[in-house]
Amino acid sequence: MSGENNFVNQKIATTAVHAGEVHDPSGSHINPIHQTSTFIFENSEHIESWGTGQRDAY
Repeated sequence: MSGENNFVNQKIATTAVHAGEVHDPSGSHINPIHQTSTFIFENSEHIESWGTGQRDAY
C-alpha cells in the first residue's frame, strides 16, 4: 500500500484494522516483535541474590 489514503476500495473491517498505521520509512513490511519478560520478586534482597546468581527467579 503506497500512499496515505488507500482505504477507498476497502471494506470497513480492513479500514479499521489499518487506520492510524504508520509505515516504516526504511521499507519494513511488518512491525517488530518485542520479546520481553516480567519478574516478580519478594523483596530487594531477593533481587540482589538473583542478580549475583545465588538464587533463581522462577
